[in-house]
Amino acid sequence: KQAQADARDGHIPHTGLLRARLLFDGGYFEEARGVLDRMDPATLLRDEDRLESTYRRGRVAQAMNHSTEAIRWLGITWNSGRDAKWHFACASALQLGHIYQASGNLSEAETWYHRCLSVQPDRYGDGLHQKAKAGLHQLAD
Repeated sequence: KQAQADARDGHIPHTGLLRARLLFDGGYFEEARGVLDRMDPATLLRDEDRLESTYRRGRVAQAMNHSTEAIRWLGITWNSGRDAKWHFACASALQLGHIYQASGNLSEAETWYHRCLSVQPDRYGDGLHQKAKAGLHQLAD
């Protein structure tokens, strides 16, 4: 989906972010982290790329069970991107809800699920919102 949207928009993806995304999706978390760590921040020229970078760092940390680091990166993504059109802040809020729910901090999880629902990204919003509503439903049970 992302590749089709990039092609439609005439956007050439940042090669480091693309590599990190593919490695992450394939379950190669250490390798994805290495790619992100070696990226020169000066090459992230677009706001969208900078947001994706912090989001990817958070997701990799989350997958590696480094919750404190994941919370930090996903929080940065939320704070930087909640007013942007891209889905990264919305997805970060959802993941923060999951992290806090898994740790037993249900009030914080609820806060983040509601934050996910409070933003309207241009892509993936319906799916992200559906998952946030499911998280809230689980908290209510």
